[in-house]
Formats: sequence, structure tokens, C-alpha cells
Amino acid sequence: MMKRPLLAYLPPLLLALACLHLQLLCVVLLPGRHLRAAEEIAVVPYDAAYPKLEVLEDRLLAETRPGLSELERAELWREHGLQLTFEWVNPASGFTYHELDVLQPRGLGTMLAGAGIGWQQRSLRNVVEELGSDPRVNWAAPDALILEWSESALAGMPEAPPADSQAVMFINERYQNLKGGLAAWEQEGDSRQAPMPLFEYYRLCEPQGTAVSWAEPLCSSELFMQDNAVLYGTGEAASFREYANSGSPKLSPVTVCVADTGVFANHPDLNGRMHTDALDANYRNYRRIGSGLRPGNELELLNREDERATGLPREAIQGRPAGHGTSVAGLITRCTADYESGNPGINILPASVKSESTFRMVGYKVKSPISAFIKLVNALSENYPVTGDSSSWGPDGYGEVRVVSVSASVPKAYFSEAEWKVVANVVGKASGSIWEDVSRNDRLYVFAAGNEAQGVTNKPGEEDYVLSVSACMPADPSRPWLSPASEEGSNLEAHCVSAPGYGLVTSRIYPAPNLAFLPGDEFRSGAYNTVPQVSFPWETRTSTFSATSGATPQVSALAALLYAQDPTRRWADVRQRIIDSTAGRRVSGEYGESMGLIDYSAALDWGRSRGSTEVSLERSAAVMK
Repeated sequence: MMKRPLLAYLPPLLLALACLHLQLLCVVLLPGRHLRAAEEIAVVPYDAAYPKLEVLEDRLLAETRPGLSELERAELWREHGLQLTFEWVNPASGFTYHELDVLQPRGLGTMLAGAGIGWQQRSLRNVVEELGSDPRVNWAAPDALILEWSESALAGMPEAPPADSQAVMFINERYQNLKGGLAAWEQEGDSRQAPMPLFEYYRLCEPQGTAVSWAEPLCSSELFMQDNAVLYGTGEAASFREYANSGSPKLSPVTVCVADTGVFANHPDLNGRMHTDALDANYRNYRRIGSGLRPGNELELLNREDERATGLPREAIQGRPAGHGTSVAGLITRCTADYESGNPGINILPASVKSESTFRMVGYKVKSPISAFIKLVNALSENYPVTGDSSSWGPDGYGEVRVVSVSASVPKAYFSEAEWKVVANVVGKASGSIWEDVSRNDRLYVFAAGNEAQGVTNKPGEEDYVLSVSACMPADPSRPWLSPASEEGSNLEAHCVSAPGYGLVTSRIYPAPNLAFLPGDEFRSGAYNTVPQVSFPWETRTSTFSATSGATPQVSALAALLYAQDPTRRWADVRQRIIDSTAGRRVSGEYGESMGLIDYSAALDWGRSRGSTEVSLERSAAVMK
């Protein structure tokens, strides 16, 4: 047989090489995108069927079945054209959470896709459905979580009262001016709102009600006395008296993680209370700084992305000012201040759950990926495990992170039934991450139940392994915050306990060098906050704070004290003690019922042994319907 010349093989060889080169181009160029910075990810409508649901473009979440190897998961992502950006694996339970990028054709890849070679442009919904039907995947959904960060009280707050107000109300020699005087207030008619007492009333009054001896001319006003003759509080003053009478027993240190907008660590109200660490959660990963990296108050920070700004306040979201997290931290500090003499204290671990580049506002709602919160939970699980050693004082003497205070939750009321199916599925992953953490580390997650008089508890507050908090008015526990004319409110179910939610005096941020990256309008003035000086009293650095965001830290503080009182307690015991302290009282309203006001005295019960699992409720025997 005649041998073919070598040149005869050249055309098919060149064709094969060209095909191989084209395949390589498809592999390399069709994806056309590597890891992108979080701020480059667009927020887009998910689907016409879900008009209010906006998600991160080309980003999704998934959970794979237990038992898949790393190679098998890599093959799964390759087959579906996905790129892994974050993964949290718990081999013990088989729970495997993934955050993924949907690869789309770009550049030459777009041209090839147009010619029918390689992937066509893919919609996120189609990819989610395609991945969800794969037997190797438990669950898939767009990367989105919708949170309502609300502080509506700011919108209707009256201006600071004139210095010459003619009427004052007081308790324990504490005064608050009434705008325009008592006579002007009485003449307001149907628009009249009772002048509500400030935070000290809640601390001084009992949950069952405390009769108040008002000064003249208040006690002579029938209108005023109708709502204020008896006030209801948290029983904290009684609890502190019992604590002192029992010899001020030594408390174990406990750290509360404030998962919020970040905390002004150098605020004088928080002096000596701040954990040396701080956390930020963003889309790609979480960031943690340790001892020695936190900036002093004299260091000017011009960029929020500076590593030293980890845990500090970030720029406002609609209705959620930069000072929100600092206000929460201030309430926790204030609620535990009387118990700190000679003890290490209840400390604050600041955590900024979302950075200013990772949110999207639509109307009054804020869209934020569920992955941010899951990464925060992951950060706590990896970096702050609870040892369970009751003799341990925790790392660096700050105590272990036993309480996580979250003044946010996910409201069903903002979605259609179709939208809620998507949202609830996604939020379920956040609930799962919490359960994974509490299964390994004994700590209690406390969530705001939600504002605006919603009928059901916001997710994940309906879960039995977290504690949800409603807000109620101080003057009458049978009249919660349910005025239809008001944007404030509290949703009500048996999963919730209640705490005062109006006129809470707490800490605000003020201009400081290491907050130079914040815009000037973040530093409230007038009725909200005055720039403090160290020599000024505590109240001059504060302003009022309201809603379930203000009620939640009061419950978080009680949970921290219960752990400090006996660090061998389990989260379920701490949760149940707080629930039992309401003594079966109910806060009734248009949308249902929730547990009544918490009772510090009944929950802590300093007269009994610290290790007892029983709770004495004699002080809370009255049941109010």
C-alpha cells in the first residue's frame, strides 16, 4: 500500500487543533468572569411573577446532599456552569451550604453563544429551577433576603421642648419637660398623645404595675392620671435590690454579639464594655479583627473598607441610621450597669451585618443577601465556640459569646403568597445556620419580632430555638403598640415575649475622627443627640430609641445576666426562664396575643440557688388579659 505523504495529514490535524482551540475558548472565555467585588454585583428583579422580589444578579444559594465529596461537588458546579464563591460545610450533620456565581458568556463567548456554540445567556430563575431538579441538590434559591430595618419613631419625634416649659413629670427626682406645658397638652383634644415616660420608668417599675406619685400640676390633671397613675416596667430595680441584698454575688463574664449596623466602640457609655474583637459580614466572606487592631478615638478613618473599621458603624440604610447598633449596645450596657460593681461585666462584640456597598433600597425595604447573616453565624461558630466549662472566664476575660442580639427579622406581611414561597425558602437557610450553631455552641439568639402591627411573627422568630421580642407601651400592658395611624407596632404571637418599646434613653454616635467616613447627616443633633464631653452626665450623650429594635436589647441583656449568674445554663433554660417570667400575662391586640412584659426579678430570682432550674413567679402572679 502506498504511504500517504505527511502533508496529507496536515489539514485534518489543523482542523483538530482548531476544534481543540475552540473548545478551550469555550471553556475559558464563555464564563468570562472570575470573582467580582461585592460592590460590582447588580441588584435586579428576580422574575415577573415576583414583582417586589429583587435579588443579586447571577447569584444563587444551594444546599447539596450529605455524602458528596469535594470532587463530586466541583463536578456538579461545572455541569451547571456555576462558580463557587463561599461554602460552609458541617460534616457532622451533613449540612453543606454554598453560595454560587452563575457564569454567563462574555466577549468572544457571547459571539460563540450567538452562533449556537456554548452557553446561551441564562436567566437566574431557570438556573435555580435547573439546579433544584438535580438529585444531588437538596435546595436552590436566588441569593436574596428582604429585611425591614425600621426606626419610624425618628420621623415623628417632636422638637426639643423649650427651656421654660411649665410642667414636669418626675420619678426618683428625674424630670422630663412637657412641650408647651400641661395646659397646652390638655387643649390638644383628640390629637392628644400622653407624654410617655422615659427609660428610667421601665427600670424602676414592676411588670405588675407601680403607682407613681406625680408632682403638681400633673397629679391634678385627670387626663394625665388616666394613663399614668400606674406604670409598668421590667422589674429591674427590684432585681438589683435583691442582688445587692444577697451580697452582690460574683458574676461570670458574658459577651453579647450585637449583630446590627456596627457599634461606635469609643463611645464613653461603652467604656470598659467592648470586646477587643469585631466582625463584619459581607457577600464574599466575613472579616474579623482581633486585639490591637481597633482604632483609638484619635485615629481618622476616611474609608469604611479600612480593615480597622471592622465592626464600626456603616452608612445608613433607609430608616436604619448608622447609630442604630450603638443605640442597641447602649441599651444592653444600661440594662446591666447596676450589676457590674466589682465584676468583669457584660461585654459587647460589635458585628456589622451588612456593609454600605451590599444593600439595595426599594421603597422602605432593604434587600440584603441571606449569605451575609449566615456568614456572621459561621464567624461566631468558627471563632467563638462555647466550651461549656463553667470555671472558664472566656478568652481574654471577656466571657464567651452566649447571646446574639438581632434587631431585625423578615416580615411576611410585605410579600404576596407567591413571593413568600421564595423568601421563606431562602430565610429557612438562615434558620438552619442558627440551629447548626446552637447545636454545637450554647448561646441564645434574640430577634426583634417586627414592627408595623403585623399579624404573625417575622422569620426566624417563630422557631423554638430562638427568642422573639414584641414591643409594648409602658402605661398599660393590655394596650400594645397597635395604632393603625402609626407606622410603629409589634406583631404578636405566643413565640414572643414583650419589653417596653417607647422613649428608651440610649447612646448615639457623635462626630469622631475614626468615623470620618460617615456623612455628616449621620450625626444626629437637637432632640436626638448632643455632642458629648466626658465631664457631662450620661444623659447628654443620648437620645430616645423606640420600637422592637429597642425592646430586643432589653431581653438580650436579661439573657446575658442569666448566663452570667450561672454559666452552666443551657440556651433552652435561659429562654424558658425569660418566658416564664411573664407569668402567663398576655399582651392583647387587634392581631392576636403575645407574652407579657419580661420580669428581671422573677427571671434572675436572686433569692434562690444559682443552679436551680426552677423559677419563682410569686412576684408575677397577676395574670392580665
